[in-house]
Amino acid sequence: MPRQAVHALSKAYARVEDVDLFVGGLAEYPVSGGLVGPTFACLIGYQFFNLRRGDRFWYENVDAGFSSSQLRAIRSSSSLGRVLCDNLDEKNERVPASVFHRPAQKGNPLVPCNHLTPLDLAPWKEYHSKELVDCEYLGHTYAYGRPVHVSHCLSCRCHDGGLLRCQPHLSGCQHPDHDEHCRLVC
Repeated sequence: MPRQAVHALSKAYARVEDVDLFVGGLAEYPVSGGLVGPTFACLIGYQFFNLRRGDRFWYENVDAGFSSSQLRAIRSSSSLGRVLCDNLDEKNERVPASVFHRPAQKGNPLVPCNHLTPLDLAPWKEYHSKELVDCEYLGHTYAYGRPVHVSHCLSCRCHDGGLLRCQPHLSGCQHPDHDEHCRLVC
């Protein structure tokens, strides 16, 4: 904190403990590479930490829904600079190596977008099995795509993964054998 600021604060406040947080924070010298002093740097950092931890959509939080391989891909091959480049109109643009800091020839040069690693999307690829699995219902086996008689009021077929997919079949409501499915549908 500059001597002039210390002198002005000592005139305005009787004790150091009485100095207003905002006034004292503004009077501090900025931290190395920053725009604010250590007090505000700490407060802003702590606030960002809490916002990130409390945001259920933050990519590192468990609820965000990324697998461990997807998180590894994001951390290893993704950057905000890459995101900016992917959204620029001109693909031959340059961005600072560290986008949160002021560009400088030494320390934070402008980097061509084509030098930044693109996100590896392989962990998001979905693999679908070509093997068709039969369905089983009440001890009977049904081939993939075949109809399965469950009820007069349901029209069912054997689908991917051995699962039955059923739809209401209202014409079955006229049938005299009303089972549990017909009672729900009709």
